[in-house]
Amino acid sequence: DVLVILMGAKRAGELLRKLIRVLGPSKPAAVVMNATLPQQKTITGTLSDILEASIRGEIRPPALIVVGETVRLRDRLWKAGAEC
Repeated sequence: DVLVILMGAKRAGELLRKLIRVLGPSKPAAVVMNATLPQQKTITGTLSDILEASIRGEIRPPALIVVGETVRLRDRLWKAGAEC
């Protein structure tokens, strides 16, 4: 299963804490800020890593949060898309 949270940056800490309680801290996760724009920034790791980024203030709107095993495919899919 994949969970995508749109516009979750302002409540990221709260959302991620709840997800960690349900899914565990090691579940793969990513945050994509300014998606499709030249200033896009993506943070990948685990729910725990993303929570730490949120605590440090690294997550800013507009952003979406992706949770699930498909996050592990990012590098392979990103590189494949760059070849097109």
